[in-house]
Amino acid sequence: MELPTDGTSVCLNGTELMVYRNGDVYRKLKNGDWKAVNNTANHIGYNKVGCGGKHYKRHRIIACAYLGLDIEDTLQHIDHINGNRIDNTVDNLRIVSRQENQHNQTYAKGYCYYKSYKKWLARIKVNHKTIHIGYYTTEEEARNAYLQAKRIHHPSAPHYEK
Repeated sequence: MELPTDGTSVCLNGTELMVYRNGDVYRKLKNGDWKAVNNTANHIGYNKVGCGGKHYKRHRIIACAYLGLDIEDTLQHIDHINGNRIDNTVDNLRIVSRQENQHNQTYAKGYCYYKSYKKWLARIKVNHKTIHIGYYTTEEEARNAYLQAKRIHHPSAPHYEK
C-alpha cells in the first residue's frame, strides 16, 4: 500500500506507525506493507492502537506526533475540544491538565435541587474547592448562574449551551 507523504512516523514499543493530521494511523506489518488501523470506539468511546503488546489511545499517538505530547507522561491529558472522543484530528486535540480536561463537559452539572431550602443550589469547583454561587427559585436560574461562573472560573473550557 502506498501511503500519502504528509504523515509523521512514530515508533512505539518496536511498532512503526505512520500518523496523519486527520487522525488516520497506519501500522507497518512484518512484510513491509502498511495497514490502516480502524478508528472504532471501545466501550468508553476511545480508540486504542496495539503496539508491541501495549495499547495506546489514538488521540495520544496523534498528540505525540503533532502537539509534542510525551506519550508516557500520564500527567499530560488530551482534550477533545468538541467532546467527540472518536474525532482525533489535530485541530480537535489539545494538551491540558487533568483539571482542565474535566472542565470540558457537554452538560452543565453545577446545580441541583436542595430539598431543605426548597430551592435550586448552584456551585462550582475551582482548584478542588467548592464555591457556593447561590440559591435560586428555578432550575433555569441556577443553571444560568452556574454557566456564568463556569465562563469566569473555567476559562479554558468550551462553553456549551445545552
